[in-house]
Amino acid sequence: MTAASKPRPGLDVPAREANGDAFTQLTQFGAGALAGLVNTLVLSPLDVVKTRLQVQGSAAVPPTNYRGLFHALRCMLRQEGLSSYYRGLSASLSAFVPNWAIYWYSYETFKRTYTPRGARSTPFVHVFAALSAGAITAVDMTSAPAHRRYRSVPHGLRKIIAEEGVSGLYKGLTPTLLGLGHVAIQFPLYEHLKSSLSGGKYEDLKAAHVLIASSLSKIAASAVFYPHEVLRTQIQVDRTVAATGTEPARMASLIRDIIRKDGAKGLYRGFATNLMRTVPACMLTFTSYELVKRYAHKHAMKGRENLDIDLDPAIDLEDSLAKKRKP
Repeated sequence: MTAASKPRPGLDVPAREANGDAFTQLTQFGAGALAGLVNTLVLSPLDVVKTRLQVQGSAAVPPTNYRGLFHALRCMLRQEGLSSYYRGLSASLSAFVPNWAIYWYSYETFKRTYTPRGARSTPFVHVFAALSAGAITAVDMTSAPAHRRYRSVPHGLRKIIAEEGVSGLYKGLTPTLLGLGHVAIQFPLYEHLKSSLSGGKYEDLKAAHVLIASSLSKIAASAVFYPHEVLRTQIQVDRTVAATGTEPARMASLIRDIIRKDGAKGLYRGFATNLMRTVPACMLTFTSYELVKRYAHKHAMKGRENLDIDLDPAIDLEDSLAKKRKP
């Protein structure tokens, strides 16, 4: 087998997507937003429970004694009603919908930018594209801990600034930036599994492939980087810790306190609950994104064929040549 005939790594995507025309970019942004919307609406209760379990025992929150996911759900329903499952939903929608839209758009754009024209993307491209997109979306000024009582996003912003200053909007930024390592593991592994399961052919990619690839990559990344989630949440909610030293110093202090009280397992407090929330969320988000993107591309191409419209001859030629090269 010659060098020219050796299979190339990565997924063989259509030429229009590889070139990133305006329709493709709009589709990726819209698919990311829709995926974020579905994710937030379906899985908000588990997100609230995860946050409560992470901060349980902190002096900054009312004392609770949740013994796990289902016990927390039962207690919340009995004590606070069904609405407690969706506390902070408006803030979550304001944060996660644009966050996912920007992340997917940025990730796909960086992936195209870092990939030489005519070549397939490589694991190194996926790492740097994921890190670049993660850096853009790391500073999230609209999210708020689930236990705080904010009437709306504007009310939350005003209250945080009044009580803690503008710096309060950026609590937890250091561990969030450190957490970029999470996507540096998750996305390259996701791309590799997706390509392997589909045989490297975009048209053979199925929903089942995306579900498997997204779940396994999420579990692997979470197992390595979950402690940073605990630290970030603690820093965001614990005002006694927030008042002392720089954020890296607070992180070091929190690590010592957690290990002293609960041992190393304290850094994985709520990990099982987190997986029960984040793995389905990841599967739902990634599958929604890929299916919406494929649906839009498929029907755009069909519409162009029916109308006999030549929107981009260069890309049409690449698509035609790619089809002829396939066995």
